[in-house]
Amino acid sequence: MRCNFCGSELPEDTTICPDCGMNMASESLSEQKIETIHDDSGKDPGKVLGLVAMILGIAAAGLALIGCGCCCCTYTMLFGIIAMGISIIAGIVGFVLGLIASSKSKAAGFKNTQATLGIILSIVSVALFVVSIILAIVLVATGVGLGFFAVLLEGG
Repeated sequence: MRCNFCGSELPEDTTICPDCGMNMASESLSEQKIETIHDDSGKDPGKVLGLVAMILGIAAAGLALIGCGCCCCTYTMLFGIIAMGISIIAGIVGFVLGLIASSKSKAAGFKNTQATLGIILSIVSVALFVVSIILAIVLVATGVGLGFFAVLLEGG
């Protein structure tokens, strides 16, 4: 007799494979895989990390939008730069935590929507950061500078 999962040679009266631990009395291999994937608690191990990733992604995207708007005005430029700095850090941390949470959930047989949303929002915030940096470089390089937006906002 051979194990249906690992292919090890087994004595005829064996009910559990000594090499891989699979139950030979179980009807199908898919049942055995499901039993080994889910833990007894039935809880998603990546749920909390996914929620944290989602919150960081929302915060990062919001701060990136605020930062883009504030960098256009000379009076709030410092606030915009700080918001963009926090946004990039929160975006990167949210992205990494989202990947970890998604991986943990997938390994346990769960789908983690919060982690996926956190990954997407983190990518958006990093993209906004990159676009704002490119825009600032182009404006300074062309001689327009950031003061141009201040004049527009003041109405003069």
